Amino acid sequence: MKKKLFICFLLIGNLMGNVMAQDIITNPLLFVFKLHGQTRKYQFTFNQSNDTLYLHWGIERNTRWQSGSYAMPQEALKTAVRLSFLQPEDGQHICLSIQETFALLSATAFQELKSQKAFHYNQTEYQLADTKSQAMGYSLLHVNDSVDGCEMWIMDNPDFPLIWEIQNNPLGINWKVAPIALPAHNLKEEIIQSPEKMGSIYYAYPTPNGIQTPVPEGYSPFYVSHYGRHGSRWMTSDERYLEVIRVFDTFHNKSGLTDLGEDVRLRLQKVWENARGRGGNLTPLGERQHKAIAKRLYQQYPHIFRDSANISARSSVSVRCIMSMSAFTEQLKELNPSLQITREANQRHMDYIAYTSPEAEKLGSASAPWRTAFHTFEENHIHPERLITSLFKNPKEVRNPRELMMGLYWIASDMQDVELPLSFYDLFEKEELFGIWQSVNYRMYICNANAPVNQGAAPESAKSLLKNIIESADRAIREGTPCATLRFGHDTNLIRLLALMQVEGCSNQETDPDRYYLAWQDFRVSPMGANLQLIFFKNKQGEVIVKLLHNENEVKLPIDSPIAPYYKWETVKAFYNHL
Repeated sequence: MKKKLFICFLLIGNLMGNVMAQDIITNPLLFVFKLHGQTRKYQFTFNQSNDTLYLHWGIERNTRWQSGSYAMPQEALKTAVRLSFLQPEDGQHICLSIQETFALLSATAFQELKSQKAFHYNQTEYQLADTKSQAMGYSLLHVNDSVDGCEMWIMDNPDFPLIWEIQNNPLGINWKVAPIALPAHNLKEEIIQSPEKMGSIYYAYPTPNGIQTPVPEGYSPFYVSHYGRHGSRWMTSDERYLEVIRVFDTFHNKSGLTDLGEDVRLRLQKVWENARGRGGNLTPLGERQHKAIAKRLYQQYPHIFRDSANISARSSVSVRCIMSMSAFTEQLKELNPSLQITREANQRHMDYIAYTSPEAEKLGSASAPWRTAFHTFEENHIHPERLITSLFKNPKEVRNPRELMMGLYWIASDMQDVELPLSFYDLFEKEELFGIWQSVNYRMYICNANAPVNQGAAPESAKSLLKNIIESADRAIREGTPCATLRFGHDTNLIRLLALMQVEGCSNQETDPDRYYLAWQDFRVSPMGANLQLIFFKNKQGEVIVKLLHNENEVKLPIDSPIAPYYKWETVKAFYNHL
């Protein structure tokens, strides 16, 4: 590393193995490197693969994104004796020697410090001075060397002994770390002012922003790869309505409802008249959502759907997914009757369209270890007392107030999907809804996204789907004719795919449950009708680039590209194959 000031943005992911255990820092960190007033802003990501710890870095310089990586082998993490200050160079992927680490101590050096109050690194002895400072809940081990006066503050975390600060470094390279708050931009206020968003995955598909970055000169679209969640639906089963209705009917029969409770009972009857026998089915709004998505795709890229282009459409065996596929492809046919569309919905394709790995199944089970903390979170954030008192004359007779409150919450959330002229939001205070949504978002984040606590089990469940996307794209590139691959599935599968692919805004990591909603929002990632589209372009030389659209909005990847949001397909493929 040359004598420069570096500002490094670190997102430390799941570091597993014999040396790197689970007690690691996943919050955003700001590394400030100082020397002679020079400044650079670097983004780093740590991740573990087999026996190697990888540090991927990126920096925006001269209006373009540069990137590279360092690799620290397992032996270095155990026994290294010096820090590396090798300067990052664009496009270089450097494997450090077994003697070096980057920004943290080896396990041996840390153990020496803890047991002997001194350790040797960089051919220098550092002695423990004090432990007065703290950072992110950890004590900082303040050490110095008596020869040159160099000082370090090392995080007292045996699983990840991060060097939090260096001062008076004889090499002239100093740094200090500070936590970075995720950009909340008053997110809570935004959510509270839009109660439909607090409906979680029941949030009806929002209108895309319409922003389209011009295609690089010389490139034309020829292929689209798509995965779409089914559109708006009724709740997943009739029983979910009846569980709530029975409670109100029981109290009505013994004159136990308040005036508001009687009014709610009448509203529920109207909801049931509409929903009866339709549990889990696609609503008319859901059909329109998919037709609108298909129409915008066609109009934006008519070259892909010209003449008799071949369209492959595959669906989960769920009826709502089949109906979504039907609406989408019907719209394409209406726009171009000559399209050749093959549609399938059978078990043959379920191993990638709607696959859940055994690890992900275990993660979602009622006995999963994370649920202990989750239940405590629910108790602290879901408060049914006021609501139940407003509906029932003797609220103590309600057997499970929290369960009833949640039942009403889901019915209230689903009204935006069935388009009934009814609302239940008047029953809730905004803070009550926000507390419920935080709990729902918590569960979705742990079970399906890139939450550190799931140790990759959720994203990795989407590997077969990502493999299908890559293989289908390569086949389309070889054939060279305009075509599309359309897949229709479910929210959980899409959420896992977006996390695995590290799509912008969909793979953030956070360890503090109170901040989960700042890092990740279910209604943004997977509303009803959510989708991921990969649009492929090629030039006369046969070079292929790709752009990703999440819910029809352009998104970026953690990949070096001077033409982002467009990326070279070979670079993207190499990145995912490395995963």
